[in-house]
Amino acid sequence: MRVEKLGIDMNVVKYSGESELFSEEKLTRSLLNSGVDDRQLESIISGIRSDIYEGITTKKLFQIATKWTKKYAPSFVSRYKLKAAIHELGPLAFRYFISELLKTLGFEVMTKLTIKGRCITHEIDMVAEKANQHFIIGCKFHNRPGHKTDVKVPLYINSRFRDVEFSWRNLRGHRDKFHQGWVVTNGKFTTDAIAYGKCAGLRMISWDYPEGDSLKDMILEYGLHPVTSLSTLTRAQKSELLSRGIVLCRTICDHPDVLRQFLPENTNSYRILKEAHSTAGCIQTTPLLPI
Repeated sequence: MRVEKLGIDMNVVKYSGESELFSEEKLTRSLLNSGVDDRQLESIISGIRSDIYEGITTKKLFQIATKWTKKYAPSFVSRYKLKAAIHELGPLAFRYFISELLKTLGFEVMTKLTIKGRCITHEIDMVAEKANQHFIIGCKFHNRPGHKTDVKVPLYINSRFRDVEFSWRNLRGHRDKFHQGWVVTNGKFTTDAIAYGKCAGLRMISWDYPEGDSLKDMILEYGLHPVTSLSTLTRAQKSELLSRGIVLCRTICDHPDVLRQFLPENTNSYRILKEAHSTAGCIQTTPLLPI
């Protein structure tokens, strides 16, 4: 289904203060990715068109899009707010989140390790292993929307990785393994950061990079939506779950008893569980019942 284009020619002010032309195609794509159907999409786009104006900020545009999505497709609001939900995790929960993503991809993951390199000892965010693959992962979390990871971060992570790799290759059974350093961020990379990462042989993952295998792509493909996506949870309830290492909606789907264990007795657990299933696309084998 294609929403009729009105040829809107206006500028949007990004978080950085720079302006860019409004892209209805980009907006439509993000709504479709959230799961809205054709009828809902047409109503949402129509509502957004009536509210936007020249020089609107990306923050205000997001608020308007959320408002109309909530009106016409309320069950998909949590999916549309995915990027904001990742920002809401915070640095520690973001590392938990990346660890869960790697486990979904079939890796064994160890976090917060102290590893002796050739020259010095390093504090490493996480190490992931699968078959003959052995990776060091450095996570860079940005609290500020629009902030980019510059070249200093992959430079730093690569230097640590090379020091540790030297020691790894001298261990029994490691000589023939494939070792690599990863940089994972919830933001975006600068052009120089990507260029250096490619040249140095690092695996670079950001919100939108690499195309088709970015953080956003993997979240949508595997249904790894964070609990901060859920509008049925209060900020305090989200913090309580995150503090206990519960970062995925899928965990709530698979273990609904966590709601009863960690949240107040008067919590509407049924609404939370229903939204978690809708957001993460969990397969329901039995009817949802109040817990």
